[in-house]
Amino acid sequence: MRFIFVLSDGSLSLLEIEQYLRARGIQFTGTTSTDRFAILEIPSVKTKELFNLGGTFKIGKISSEGDRLTEVVAKADLGWLPAKLRWSVSYYSIPGIKEQFIKETEEIFAEKLKTGGAVKARRIQQDISEQGLIELSSKRLDNDVLDVILAKGGKKYYQGRTIKKIPSESFLERDLDRPFQESTISMPPRLARILVNLLSLPSGKKVLDPFCGTGTEEFFLPSLMDRPSAITANAVP
Repeated sequence: MRFIFVLSDGSLSLLEIEQYLRARGIQFTGTTSTDRFAILEIPSVKTKELFNLGGTFKIGKISSEGDRLTEVVAKADLGWLPAKLRWSVSYYSIPGIKEQFIKETEEIFAEKLKTGGAVKARRIQQDISEQGLIELSSKRLDNDVLDVILAKGGKKYYQGRTIKKIPSESFLERDLDRPFQESTISMPPRLARILVNLLSLPSGKKVLDPFCGTGTEEFFLPSLMDRPSAITANAVP
């Protein structure tokens, strides 16, 4: 299976993914990446094993690829669909994409949805638009939303669909709820998650927490399966 990871921190996020997979003995090949996303071939994995990443906004499965974007859109496979759903299309690293092309592309997907059985499908307008990026933000990406992905990596175009978002809200809530929070010295929880995953320590090892006891690492270390507990000089209860 090929997965697409939408990244929050570019090459650092990719390094985290690769180290996270190696630490769990999960084989992967064929990395294609930009500063926005990475595509990896992972032959055998339980998808829930991929959901504990810090530097990833969302994860999708790739279903088609090709040398031309119109070709990829035409042969896109959206799989089984419920009769009623909400949907959107996210575009990554596709330079110079025109409004007319977006309109035509989404008309094609609307027809595919009807053919696939989604007779009551409502499109949700994307709310993030930057250079080479148009997408539906993760806070609006509920479990019942079909998020179609179109991306360009190297000379290839890829189509897939989101299978999991990594909720930014949980990182924000942890940041605000810690016993002591000061933006000039407190490490962002998302970055802390990345660093913990990069450590990849065997179970039973000790970890020195240099982050002044503000409650960052203590939150993530116990929550990771087979990860060590933390002993710090200023541990927060």
